[in-house]
Amino acid sequence: DSPRFENCSLAVGPGLGRSPVSDRKVAELFVSWKGTAIMDADALNELSSIVWKNLRPQGTRILAPHPGEWARWCGIPASDRDRQTQRATQVAREITAVVILKGHRTIVTDGHGLYENPTGNACMAVGVNGDVLTGILAALVCQKLGPFEAARLAVYLLGLSWEIAHRILGTPCTLPEV
Repeated sequence: DSPRFENCSLAVGPGLGRSPVSDRKVAELFVSWKGTAIMDADALNELSSIVWKNLRPQGTRILAPHPGEWARWCGIPASDRDRQTQRATQVAREITAVVILKGHRTIVTDGHGLYENPTGNACMAVGVNGDVLTGILAALVCQKLGPFEAARLAVYLLGLSWEIAHRILGTPCTLPEV
């Protein structure tokens, strides 16, 4: 309710781990946070284990699953990218969310628009890549970009940074520092 948090975003999941306490907090924050909340990693794992369809968040949510996490959410195999994309569009519309389906040609949808990211390379298939994306998203939302715009720009910039790193370093894969 405080205006001092109006330009804040909440990033939940990377490095969180799973416990009954953290799982309960994730579900509470998913519903009660009034601003934009970015949910990734263990936050998505927790939310996929509950009946999330009954949760109605008070603010906008940005969900950033990889295909396996999304398969747990919606029951559609990771190999069926078209159906996963259709379901992402549905879910985004139902709960006022932006869904980022990470993977080759990452897809971003807000339930109305659909964006396919043209940047990136195979080096992005590392675990900490999602953590970096979450941080970029949080920063962009705090800069007053709308959730859909922030998501499109974040995936574009992250993919572009991998392309540049690969071009400069000339290695098949360049891992971010952990």
